[in-house]
Amino acid sequence: MELSNRVEKIRKMLFKDSNFKLALKNLFCPKRNNHIILEPHMGLGDALINLGLIKTLARRYSHCSFYYACLPIYYHSVAWMLQDIDNVFPLVVSSGREARQYTQFKNAQYLSIGVTNVDIKKFDLSFYDQHQVPFHYRWELSDTPAGSRSEDLLRQLNPKNQKFILICRKDSSGQLHNLNLASTSNLLTIEVTPITNNIFDWVHLVLGALEIHTIDTAFIHFVENTLHADTRQKLFFHRIRQSPTEFTRRLPWQEIKY
Repeated sequence: MELSNRVEKIRKMLFKDSNFKLALKNLFCPKRNNHIILEPHMGLGDALINLGLIKTLARRYSHCSFYYACLPIYYHSVAWMLQDIDNVFPLVVSSGREARQYTQFKNAQYLSIGVTNVDIKKFDLSFYDQHQVPFHYRWELSDTPAGSRSEDLLRQLNPKNQKFILICRKDSSGQLHNLNLASTSNLLTIEVTPITNNIFDWVHLVLGALEIHTIDTAFIHFVENTLHADTRQKLFFHRIRQSPTEFTRRLPWQEIKY
């Protein structure tokens, strides 16, 4: 045990030393103009909104490699949505500050998305305007393949293939909200829960639901990415969370105020 501890201590020292040497080397090297760290707001909803923007930047600067900062809890979802973009990679960090430190460490370029100068009444539009990307790309380029567990999750949660409604009442902090729902006694109710670490595993359930009820959380942006504008599904946006921010919705949501 003592020997293994010593080996681990030496390993960490060598790692720190190599990091120090690289940081020192970068002080005397030019910026790596073809490596760009993207720092967005760190919510999963923000990442879903940004997908069309990310794809556009990747095409516009195809000679560059982009590293999109995300929190560990959202890594699998972000990695899944970026999988078909050859020059964009998820960068797991604990905060925006860590993303900026990583930028300096790698001697890379830095771009923020909505970190400053955002109109909170249309923050999603601000993200795109900051980088001169047409806002309609927010939906036109949002297509993402269903997650690897999407069909299995549908069978697991609806084994009898019943008609169902989908309800998302939990926010990113884990708080559950009591929603005003009309009588749905004749329909199976499926709750959106953290049963999977990839939000795209819910694609088939979103596509198959007769009704979708959601609060202001990442799930509403996921539904916006998944359904077409001419959908006939009944969509209900429960505005139970008090927030000064506002975002654009393309789908025909019925708003339920509290």
